[in-house]
Amino acid sequence: PEKKLAPPVDSPARGHYYQWLFFGMATVEPPLQQIFLHTRNLPEEKRVPFVVQHSTERFREVAAVVEREVSAKPVILGESFSAADVVVGGCVNWARGMKLLEGFPALKDYSQRLLERPALQRAISD
Repeated sequence: PEKKLAPPVDSPARGHYYQWLFFGMATVEPPLQQIFLHTRNLPEEKRVPFVVQHSTERFREVAAVVEREVSAKPVILGESFSAADVVVGGCVNWARGMKLLEGFPALKDYSQRLLERPALQRAISD
């Protein structure tokens, strides 16, 4: 909280913050990992097209949830960037790199806002 990357512990927003941290790690990231493994990482003979198809469908389902959340506000918790944006936004940017954001204009905009943050620019330029 003192770094302003999380709402204060006694804030009602703290629960929403935890919700998005866990949603990013437990729900958004797993289908992306499977898509990555079965399209780029695993040797060709170990890739399973059904896993890619199923994981892409699952990603589209969970992406729709994030799309709704960021369609009317700049970041996950509203106006203040938080560690939840690091987690969820990292997944969204990973999806962007895999060309999975078609049909999700708010996610594309969210991704662009995150990519334009000076701290991220410094991190990727080092």
